[in-house]
Amino acid sequence: MPRSAFYYYLKRMMQPDKYAEIKNVINSICHENQGRYRYRRITDELHNRGFAINHKTVQRLMNQLGIKSLVRIKKYRSYKGEVGKVAPNVLKRNFNANRPNEKWTTDITEFALHGKKVYLSPILDMYNGKIVSYNISMSPNLDKLWICWIRHSRNSLMIVIWYFIQIMPKKKLCRKTLGSVTISSINTFSSV
Repeated sequence: MPRSAFYYYLKRMMQPDKYAEIKNVINSICHENQGRYRYRRITDELHNRGFAINHKTVQRLMNQLGIKSLVRIKKYRSYKGEVGKVAPNVLKRNFNANRPNEKWTTDITEFALHGKKVYLSPILDMYNGKIVSYNISMSPNLDKLWICWIRHSRNSLMIVIWYFIQIMPKKKLCRKTLGSVTISSINTFSSV
């Protein structure tokens, strides 16, 4: 070690700590707020009390003092549990149909267009995979989909099924899983 560096550090050790007062104030701020403040809020509080100090210096002094915030940052979790009612599985994952208009399915898809959300709901015939009808709306509800369904039905069978849907609760005919909705016709009405 060079001689000049040795005497420089020796002289610095003899001088009083220039941050002693600020360290005491940082300790008092932490105790006043039960250790909830991190270095940025402590820096703001020091500025409010008339100390001109940089946030990096406050962070370094807090590390020297061994002061850490007791509050952990909560991670964002979008899961909110079971929202709404879960309908019984009418199709039982059997998406094959033996004749046209036996099983129709739909899925509500969200698009962001020009800063607004638009929802597309195509109705798909499971017999041949063709789109029977579709609905575009500004809200993801099923009421407009039922109107679209009856408007584009080709025979009275769909009118009977639509009437049955209005009488029976919708949860008996709809299976909502992971954002998709499956609509199936009732087998007893298939032979009508």
